[in-house]
Amino acid sequence: MKELTLKHLKIALINVFLPILLFLAIRPFNLSWAYIAFVLSIVPTAVAATVIAEIMKKRVDIVTFSILLTCPLIALVLPFIMPFLFESTQKPSVLAILLPIAVLIFVPLICSQFLRSYFRPLTNKLLMIKEVTFPLFLGNIIIACGNAAHFIQQNEAIGISQLLPIFILASCVCSLHFVIGKWVGGKELGMEYSLSLGRKNTMIGLWLSLTYFDPLIALGPICYIVAQNIYNSIQIWQLEANE
Repeated sequence: MKELTLKHLKIALINVFLPILLFLAIRPFNLSWAYIAFVLSIVPTAVAATVIAEIMKKRVDIVTFSILLTCPLIALVLPFIMPFLFESTQKPSVLAILLPIAVLIFVPLICSQFLRSYFRPLTNKLLMIKEVTFPLFLGNIIIACGNAAHFIQQNEAIGISQLLPIFILASCVCSLHFVIGKWVGGKELGMEYSLSLGRKNTMIGLWLSLTYFDPLIALGPICYIVAQNIYNSIQIWQLEANE
């Protein structure tokens, strides 16, 4: 338990300080790209990471604890970091960020725990149909890509010359997260901690971009959605190929 706690602490610290380092490293070259890298890296672990861990037959409890740790942590530190890094007159309060996180993260967790505690027969039936999780995951990829395409089509000012560099940036940041997470987890728990750091709640990043910046910055989370789904699909394919 001590080892797991230390690894989770590393994930939490990386989730806070890596975005700052990326921002400072990229800012001299392109301020917009620096904003994008920060937004992509600062957001907490996504709830979907637990579903993917289940598909991969990895330890869901480790990924779940990462969600419970990173969500309130990021909600508390982000309002204090943004005024120093962003040229924005709108300074978000802790409550302004904590509220959407609560809706997107904690409400589903509370509902699932409620079902598990008070509707045990229904929970048991749902557990018997775990096979549907993979088709649902594929459906998530299709929906995410469709939403990304729709967003780009609705913003005529966004061209391929802007989209391609941002997608490359998002893919590099995505890969960096997964690789660092795997390094933290080590040989035995590399996949779990890879998901904990790499599978990001892009809805928080999208909300942050559209609330305090502009559609160009919002392209980052949209591209990250595609990148992380591609990365996880490759991981699942590799695991199934090795079985």
